[in-house]
Amino acid sequence: MLGRRQSRSPQPSWRGFVAMLLLIAIAGFAGRVAYVMTTTRHEHALYDNAYYVTVADSVAAGDGFIDAFGVHRQAAPHPPLTVLLLAAVAKLTGPESMRATGFRITMSAFGALTIVAVGLLACEVAGRRAGLLAAGFTAVTPAFWMNDALVMSETLAALTTALVLLFAYRLLRSGRARDFLGLGVACGLAMLARSELALLVLFVAVPVTLLAGSRTPRRRVVQLGGTLAAAALVISPWVGYNLSRFNQPVLLSTGDGAVLAGANCKTTYHGYWLAMWSFSCSVAAGKGATGDVSEQSNHARKVGLHYIRTHEGRAVTVAALRMARLWGVYRPFQTAHLAEGRPRWAADWGVWWFWASLPVALAGAVAARRRKIPLTPLIGTLFSVTVVAAIFWGSLRFRVPAEVAIALLVALAADALAGGGSASTADTPLAVGVGAGADSYATVAPE
Repeated sequence: MLGRRQSRSPQPSWRGFVAMLLLIAIAGFAGRVAYVMTTTRHEHALYDNAYYVTVADSVAAGDGFIDAFGVHRQAAPHPPLTVLLLAAVAKLTGPESMRATGFRITMSAFGALTIVAVGLLACEVAGRRAGLLAAGFTAVTPAFWMNDALVMSETLAALTTALVLLFAYRLLRSGRARDFLGLGVACGLAMLARSELALLVLFVAVPVTLLAGSRTPRRRVVQLGGTLAAAALVISPWVGYNLSRFNQPVLLSTGDGAVLAGANCKTTYHGYWLAMWSFSCSVAAGKGATGDVSEQSNHARKVGLHYIRTHEGRAVTVAALRMARLWGVYRPFQTAHLAEGRPRWAADWGVWWFWASLPVALAGAVAARRRKIPLTPLIGTLFSVTVVAAIFWGSLRFRVPAEVAIALLVALAADALAGGGSASTADTPLAVGVGAGADSYATVAPE
């Protein structure tokens, strides 16, 4: 149970918290827009950036989700959430020359929403002061603002991950039905942002639901089923759409085939590009493939898996190095300098910032343990991005969901330094538990 020690530094009032949180978000948005106008708006659309810009225009024009690179055919290399949001912007903006900048500013606005979401998450976990600390950290962390100024899915991945963690902690505190469902909805939105965030269901939603569920096994199964059903309901329109338009079954995306083929070849198993991803290998794997994009993805997937099977010993080493790349301990600057619209100075800053953040985050984990704050949702998030890196490759973009967990841990460390030994329910306005145990995180909720 959370303690009741008096903080040396007082918690802000709820009204003061809201005002400060909004000011931090506005400042973060202004900084991101300044970065867009001075830096990234001059960059050409590359890689996934080109896909989102082109397909958003296609959806806005009524042509649907088609191939972004010259062939007018049905395609689904990524889930739809980012495209749908940008398509709405495309309908409202003017000439194409202005549209790309409008897209970047839109993503910056969603980056500001991420600041708010992380602040609310930390407020739920540790009180209002921790919420402001987490929001401030999110506003200035390069891993967030660098991606927010691009036109890719990482911004929404961060936002939806923050929502998943927010509902996970609400559920651990309250055990209420609406939080079981809220967690499922948040997981569904995360999957529509990036398909690999389906791992948050396995590593966050399932364990949290079981921890917060009833003591009665049958009721616990029902609660877990409700969470999973809510997630399935959110993604069902997109899944149904995909199942109706491709020759082979496609759920969230067809991108895994090309990624597996590009990550498992001679180029990425040896030499300069070790444990990276190769576009040329991905293209080579597609040669000779026939049919629609679902069949071509299946072919590329088979090529990648065949290379793994025939190089099993080396594959284990490469998987370990991919994880090392993700966590910045193997060729971190080479990984950061991969041309995806981030200037070299910002990428370098991101590496140094991440290294400086890690020991503070570890201190935050210690503080969380002392305050009996469950770490299960955060561990699940960190583990999920590590699994993605091991299977595919250690892109720093894949680490963005973990950056949300790190922001929370850094805020917990700073809050502990400020004297925040504990937070009562009065300090955590999002807590909905009532009664004698309302100020603690329950491992078992009332039946």
